[in-house]
Amino acid sequence: MRNPRRLLFLAASVVLAAAAAPPPSKTITLALKPAAKGQAPPAIDAVYTGAPLKLDVVDARTALDAQIVGKQTEKGNTVYVWRSDAPVGPAAGRFLSEILHGWSVPVDAGAGRSLSVHLEKYEVVETSAQIGSVYHGDVALSTSLAGADGTVLALGHGEGTAKKQGPDIRASMANEVLSNALRDALAQALAPGAPAAAAPAPVAAAAASSAQTLLDELIKMKASGVGDGILVSYVKKQSLQAPLTAADITRWKESGMTDAVIQAAMDLK
Repeated sequence: MRNPRRLLFLAASVVLAAAAAPPPSKTITLALKPAAKGQAPPAIDAVYTGAPLKLDVVDARTALDAQIVGKQTEKGNTVYVWRSDAPVGPAAGRFLSEILHGWSVPVDAGAGRSLSVHLEKYEVVETSAQIGSVYHGDVALSTSLAGADGTVLALGHGEGTAKKQGPDIRASMANEVLSNALRDALAQALAPGAPAAAAPAPVAAAAASSAQTLLDELIKMKASGVGDGILVSYVKKQSLQAPLTAADITRWKESGMTDAVIQAAMDLK
């Protein structure tokens, strides 16, 4: 005779195992979809135009699986995840280069000036609807424009969104909202008078600053939306009057600086 308690235990184990199993994935080949027909290029700050830029894109997303770019949900539960068949960073770099070209901003790998882009979010959420699905694209990025001598000329930050309804499980729909959100985020980051572009001017390499002065600048940048990757890049181009002390490190940490930013300051010569 079978033991009812054992059968109940086995049934519970099966349920728990199913609940713990990761959701299935759908493969997506990332692609840049064209902008809406007749859509005019956005206004771009003059500092980005007039001379070619070298484009450097860093995938700064923190997901454990960097090739997951979204999911499909139903009633709050994840049905499956969208997983790119190739690394996201290089694909985003190609898309950004193509977008800039379309906005009459030339990109040249040999250019003296460089535009660093830290991709902080690149996600599509497909939500089941009564008819088909609603696709929501969200992209966040931070930018830093540096001259040939390394001087930071401009900083920017953008958080783009896009939404469209269509059939279920359509990679083309996911790519469309991601493309539009990417354009939106980049337009915000490069816009004239963008808040992040008004960050304090960098300290000249020959003039070392105090730990408190540098911290004050970083706090202002962080408050205006500049991402952690850009803060680290900015710190690496500075110089300090003296190495950080234990009290400095504590003060920086209490002010909201991440370990990466603090480490960059500690590495300054």
